[in-house]
Amino acid sequence: MLSLFALGFYNIRNIELITSKVGGTFENHYTVEKSTRFFYEGTAKREQIVIFALSELDTKYIGDGPYSYFDIRTGEFKNTIHFSQIIWTYFDLGLVGLILIFLYAYYLIKYMVPNNRKMFFSLLFLTGIYMFYTTPFSEIGILFNLFLFFNIKSDNECNNYSFPRLEKK
Repeated sequence: MLSLFALGFYNIRNIELITSKVGGTFENHYTVEKSTRFFYEGTAKREQIVIFALSELDTKYIGDGPYSYFDIRTGEFKNTIHFSQIIWTYFDLGLVGLILIFLYAYYLIKYMVPNNRKMFFSLLFLTGIYMFYTTPFSEIGILFNLFLFFNIKSDNECNNYSFPRLEKK
């Protein structure tokens, strides 16, 4: 299913309507040169930040410490205005932090979906994408909804309700 989506996206990428809305072809926007220029201008998109980090920056094993990418005290970005859980973690904590944050997501999803492998891998993939576009582990509302959603059990599973279920006897 995912491969069909990727194939369809690949085939429509150069249609005039798509390129006019995006501002040109994807290949022209995501080059190392443009990514580097936009990063230093402070307007790089998330994908361009990753391209810049992979091509131009030295590998950060430990990271630059807290507030190196975004200072929560002043509300100012130090590099560029786009950030996500993955980008923020990489600049602040490095590869060690990225591994830990992915392990945290892995065990969190494994805890919530213990017996369904297909659902587990689907959620792990979606969480990875979601972590690329936002910061789910720093927003209590997202975590609350995640736990609430996965604590809803089917009728044949054992639930610990604080009040008795309303069933016909």
